[in-house]
Amino acid sequence: MSVIMPHPVDHTVLGERPPKHSPASLARGLFAGINAVINSLRLFFFFAVFLTDVVGMFIVHAVLSLGLKWVSPRGYRRVQCFFESLFARIMLSLVHFIAGGNIYLHLPAIDDPAHGSTLAKFQGIFENLHAPPAFPATEDDILISNHQIYSDWVYLWSLMDVIGRAGDVKIIMKRSLRAVPVFGWAMRFFNFVFLRRKWEHDRAHFHKRLRTFGDSDFSFCLIIFPEGTTLTKASLAKSHAFAQKSEARETQHVLLPRVLGVWEAIKGLQMAERVDGIYDITVGYSGLAADDEPERVFTLPNLFYRGMAPKETHFHLTYIPIKEIPTENIEDFSQWLRDRFYRKDEMLKVFYERNGTATFNDVNIEAPFPNTSRSMKRPLCPFWYFPMALAIFCVSCYSFYLYYRLLVNIVRGIFIAFT
Repeated sequence: MSVIMPHPVDHTVLGERPPKHSPASLARGLFAGINAVINSLRLFFFFAVFLTDVVGMFIVHAVLSLGLKWVSPRGYRRVQCFFESLFARIMLSLVHFIAGGNIYLHLPAIDDPAHGSTLAKFQGIFENLHAPPAFPATEDDILISNHQIYSDWVYLWSLMDVIGRAGDVKIIMKRSLRAVPVFGWAMRFFNFVFLRRKWEHDRAHFHKRLRTFGDSDFSFCLIIFPEGTTLTKASLAKSHAFAQKSEARETQHVLLPRVLGVWEAIKGLQMAERVDGIYDITVGYSGLAADDEPERVFTLPNLFYRGMAPKETHFHLTYIPIKEIPTENIEDFSQWLRDRFYRKDEMLKVFYERNGTATFNDVNIEAPFPNTSRSMKRPLCPFWYFPMALAIFCVSCYSFYLYYRLLVNIVRGIFIAFT
């Protein structure tokens, strides 16, 4: 049975004019086209400059550290710290250029038991915008933080740069991130810790890495996300199921933390006498409502392609001396860590009810976080980082051109010699 298809209507035969688009729809189409071009240029600019800088930086590092790792491990570590700090500053400068944003630091309330110890660590920065690093270069630090979006580590690296420790960062991350082009390679190069999140497979490797940190003469900042993954509806549902199973309290803005790995890390470094305390950091982003899924709003494509990123990143800082943390047995430590995350959940509830846009001053009449005594604003990175990144880009491009000319001349010379 054949099917008769209708012929398209010819408006010229019928004497009718073809339908016209309204000026509003044409304007929307034009705007969408211009926006797509701008986004494409933004993405191209970021990766062109970033990849060129990183490749050039790794080549220089390879030349400088050739054989240095075995001849002088201390010298090799100094070179590695310098290039890790340089990598962080290049990345921060480009993120700040394409998306902008500021970071805000908040200290605990005066009646908080941790106020005095935290103020002692950060007082220099709060009293002087151009103060020297708050963390002495000889200190070893463990930082625990909530984990809302994949780019959390970018903003935490900005915090480390503010306190002068951008070259000492070590982050515990999922093993799958090792394969991410450029970023994953850089993380492996800077000796980040990658885990499969299956303790029977991770334990031996994790303790080996801890011994490496413990035996090193250099300081480090070990950043741990105890939740193990970002906050999504799926991960929150799993957290609620675990809470019901373990008779724990359900949370809405954080996940219940994974205890064993954090306990092993803190206890191992404590026994090695490498840490004196823990920095408990609660991160909140402006532009999110209480029921938003952060990772769906501030995705990596939105950051690098559309320039959509938090305009304000808020860090509530708390320093807890190691003697106040019950590390003797895992049961007490588990309850302590859960209490810290219950506290984060309550703070973030207030923060997102205000949609992360509350105004505040030195006395914090209406601070974005509750339990806050003092706050200050800093740019995501200093203004001179971006010219530095462009200068490295120009030098790298010129160097690649010279390498290309040299290779062409060598090939040409060989061809002439054998013909």
